[in-house]
Amino acid sequence: MLIDILGIEQGLQAAGIECTPRHDDIMLLGRKDLLRVFLRSDGEVQRISVLPGEQAQKHWTLRKGKQNSFPRVPLRDKTKQGGERDRAPLRPNGNAELLKLLADRKRPLPARFDAFRKLCDSTPLKLERFQPWPGGRSQIELWARRIGAFATPSIKVLFDVFAMPSGGTKLLEKIDARIREELGETPDQSLFELARNLLFHEGGAVLLDAWVDGDPKPACHPDHIALLTRALEGDASLPAETGVCALSGVVGPLQTGALSPAKLPVMGETTLFAKYPGYVDSGKRERVPNCVFRYGRAWSEGFPINADLAARLRVSAEEIAGPAREGKTWSKLGQSFT
Repeated sequence: MLIDILGIEQGLQAAGIECTPRHDDIMLLGRKDLLRVFLRSDGEVQRISVLPGEQAQKHWTLRKGKQNSFPRVPLRDKTKQGGERDRAPLRPNGNAELLKLLADRKRPLPARFDAFRKLCDSTPLKLERFQPWPGGRSQIELWARRIGAFATPSIKVLFDVFAMPSGGTKLLEKIDARIREELGETPDQSLFELARNLLFHEGGAVLLDAWVDGDPKPACHPDHIALLTRALEGDASLPAETGVCALSGVVGPLQTGALSPAKLPVMGETTLFAKYPGYVDSGKRERVPNCVFRYGRAWSEGFPINADLAARLRVSAEEIAGPAREGKTWSKLGQSFT
């Protein structure tokens, strides 16, 4: 399988398709439109815009487990549990007839927007129902320390604003107010659809961002993935073992442990290679490592791979199986894919 993915990686490289290695904590955004909130250094909302799904899938967020995500921040109801089911709108429990009109895309936009304004005036914000926002504060602070000197001015502002007392649910109030201001009397339809979903229907997530004067690119720009990867990998406690890669023959730092899982459609997070050591029953009601582990041939030691190449293989697998390539390089077969 690794040889097959190596062929994919080489083919993508020959086609000029960049597959930048990413640290395990760096995830790409999904292929859905997303509300992008640009923040100023004083913590105020500078502007908001729609990040189209075609562009969003190239942008990054940091994530450690299901509850830690930054700067893509989900709005989660602390009274509920369970993945997508715990989403909540900012202004729940509005008038049923107005909500029905607001959701009906067959109705004229002016009529729907009139319903939107009436709902904003009659339905209060319910911020006390949300989980601490953003969640995983200690993990985000750890990322900020590790990125440290690597941060561009815009990335630094993004983390600094998060640490302000005015962050959290107070920032949600500012986002809500800015949405209403931006829509004005002649709403942009893509922004309108995101706003009505975020405020009144399913809820969702927002992407926090920053772009300070003099910085050529905003904080969440795709070009920063390589920089963040170097920063997050720069404080490894143990030096990498050097050896010959069994795939490429290149001498350099080797991957340790199982390869980081690739995020593939349908299958979810998939380990590309892991020679699990396993255990055998000794007959004395105890489990001891089997010979694979005993002779040092478990995990990556069973097939040494260059650390940089291992990262590129994962990214290549995700690239060839990306949402934009469905029906071209992969397709669903029941509950699996090929």
